[in-house]
Amino acid sequence: MRYIFITSHLSTFNIALAYFKDDIIVSKLNEIYIQAVKRNALFEHFNSFHRIAKYYGNEINSNFEIKNFNALKRLDRKVDNDTKIITTRYDHELTLNTIEKLNSLGYRVKEVIEIGESYGIKPKPYSVRARLRRFLIKLNFKLFKKTKLIVKYCLSEKSFDKRLIHYSQQKLNSYFDYSASVNFLNDTLEKIDNNIDLGIQNEFNDDAVNLILLFPYLKIKSIKSINLINTKYTEDNFKIANNSNININNSCQIISKYIRDNEHIRKINLIIKLHPKNNNLGVNFFKFIKDKIRKNSYRDINVYKLNTSIIVEHFLYSFHIKNKINTVYGFGTNIISSKICLLRDKAINFILVNSEKYKKNSIKSILISYFNDRSEFLRYKHVSGLLQNIIQNE
Repeated sequence: MRYIFITSHLSTFNIALAYFKDDIIVSKLNEIYIQAVKRNALFEHFNSFHRIAKYYGNEINSNFEIKNFNALKRLDRKVDNDTKIITTRYDHELTLNTIEKLNSLGYRVKEVIEIGESYGIKPKPYSVRARLRRFLIKLNFKLFKKTKLIVKYCLSEKSFDKRLIHYSQQKLNSYFDYSASVNFLNDTLEKIDNNIDLGIQNEFNDDAVNLILLFPYLKIKSIKSINLINTKYTEDNFKIANNSNININNSCQIISKYIRDNEHIRKINLIIKLHPKNNNLGVNFFKFIKDKIRKNSYRDINVYKLNTSIIVEHFLYSFHIKNKINTVYGFGTNIISSKICLLRDKAINFILVNSEKYKKNSIKSILISYFNDRSEFLRYKHVSGLLQNIIQNE
């Protein structure tokens, strides 16, 4: 059997391998071809996929090979239908393009298996247009294509495959242990306004409170505004889309409130992870965040920029081995993957930044939230449902 994995993230590849292990025909040679989205730092190196696969190798009583998708050659014989696609989402353009490419090379896809995003999280489009598109693609599979569409998720708002998630996380942790560097913190963190160099490891000692903020993609209106952000960091010069500005303000407010409510804490460290697409935001953006929190909380804190090329789960796992994590703040599925990665430590708080905004349960407040910022509201409802499901079943 021939498998095409469409993924750009190690955790998703890990879940795909777990399904592959149960699906393969033992007596045959099984081939895996990687079709990955090369989105800057988000694309993992091909060698990483090979290393992860080795952890499964001893448990699979069969031969299998991992190759690059571009290595597929046109078939000389008649159409071959021994091909399956394992993808994060069947409605992604890359999935549909991959099916077309396979057909043009003489391969007929037997099955498309959607395993969800990150740790196998069931996708849920937030816009009406995206939901309609997904429905039409699903209908097209059912009525017009000879390809069977299958969905297998580890996590949705109603289900949680704890066994499979634990199993795949163990394999992922083994890879993180293998690839850990001696100077991990120095390689991944950059201190903002670092006037006194105490050694970065000493900054996260036992008496420090360590907070982690995971930003979603912040939409910038123009290339010119990027230059403004990188040269001046007063609030007036931030040309960021309104909903992204709201996310920034809500993040600063919720962290400032935490600081004001905990005056007894001597040292607070805030580690900020930007979306990989926002890696063009320079140090001055982080200075802006730091200044905003200082004005709201009347306290100075240490702010660190987390390298956008590092996988969030890799950082959390490696950082948590020697250091305490108090709270993780996030918006979307990044906070879900963080919760899964740190599932064993029940002392860590996981906070949805916009939870305060949607806290009121009156019909009036729900309607206002829905129509004013529908996509953000639906994302909050979806992610809070996933988080609640994990907490109830952990």
